[in-house]
Amino acid sequence: MRIYDILRTVDPSFPSATAFIADQIAIKIDGEEAQDFTNWPPSAYGNIAPPYPAFFVEARTVLKTAGIVELLVPPSVRLLPGYQGARLEGAGEEMTVDRALYFEDVTEQPRIKAQEYLFGDPQPAATCWVLALFGFMRVDNGDISLFPGHAYLHIGADGRLLDDTAGIHMVEYPDDQLIPGADYNPMTQLASFVPFGLFAIKALHDRCEVELVTPSRQVRRRMERKEGITPQRYYILKVNTPTPQRRYAKPPEMKPEAEKPGVRRHDVRGHFHFYTKQKPLFGRIAGAVWIPPHQRGKEEVGAIKKDYLIREAALPESNPEYAPTEDSPF
Repeated sequence: MRIYDILRTVDPSFPSATAFIADQIAIKIDGEEAQDFTNWPPSAYGNIAPPYPAFFVEARTVLKTAGIVELLVPPSVRLLPGYQGARLEGAGEEMTVDRALYFEDVTEQPRIKAQEYLFGDPQPAATCWVLALFGFMRVDNGDISLFPGHAYLHIGADGRLLDDTAGIHMVEYPDDQLIPGADYNPMTQLASFVPFGLFAIKALHDRCEVELVTPSRQVRRRMERKEGITPQRYYILKVNTPTPQRRYAKPPEMKPEAEKPGVRRHDVRGHFHFYTKQKPLFGRIAGAVWIPPHQRGKEEVGAIKKDYLIREAALPESNPEYAPTEDSPF
C-alpha cells in the first residue's frame, strides 16, 4: 500500500488529489548508483508549472544497510592499533523507504497575495505561481512520520523555478500547533524530497508515458478487510531516458570471489540513511542519520574521477522555452 492510501483512510479530511507514483525518478536521482549530485540548479527542472490545483507525488526506494556503521566511526578511532572495523546486527539487509509530497497551488490565497507568508523575505520577482509542499515518510511499512512545517516554491510565468535550490524557503510550526505524540522528521530533510517531486512535474510536461492504476473491487475489498485501508487510483510515471543509471558498466563475466579486484576509489555524496525502532543503529538510534561525503574503494584497483560543469544547453528552435539542460538527469 502507499502513503496516499493510508492518509485518505485514516484521515477522511485529507484533501483528494491526483496521485502520481515516481519510483523510477527517485531511483534514478537518489539510488545507490545514481550520479553524485548534491543539488540541482533551478534550470535542471525545466517547466514545473503546477499541472493541477493540488496533487500528490510519492516514491519508494530500497536502501542497503551494509557499510553505514563504518562511516559513523570517527577517523581517529579507525586509526587506532588493533581496530578491526565496526559491526551492526542485520547489516546487509534492505530497507524500504516511502517518501511523499503533497503539492497545493496557494497563489490566490489572501495571505500569499499580500506576501505575509515569507516573514520579511522578499518574494522572487516575476512570481506567477506559489506552491506549498507538505512532506510524509514511511520506513519499512511502519508508521507515517510528518514534518513540523512546510515549504514554498515560486514559479515564473514560463514555468521555471525562481528559488535558489540551495535554500528552499520553509516555515516551521510553533510547538502548540504540532500533533501530540506524532513522529516528526527534521525540516532539513524535507528539502531532500524536493527533487523527485519537481522532476515528476517536469516528466508530466515532457509528456512521459503514464499508467493509470485503478484497484478492482476485489482488491479494494481484500485490502479493506485485511489492512483496513482503502486503495486509491494512481498514475505511475514511466520515465525512460538515455542517461545510464550505473556509474560504470559491470564486467561481462563475474570473477570468483577470491579473484575480484574490489571497488575502484570514488567519491560518495552526503545522504541520509534511515533506521527504524525495530532495527535501530547501535541498538538504540532510530530515525534519519546524516552520512557525510566520503570516499569508498581501493586506489590500487583504480579510481573514478567526476567533474561537473553547469551550463545552459543550446535551445532547440522548435521549443526554446522548455528545453532541458545538461544539469538535469532526465
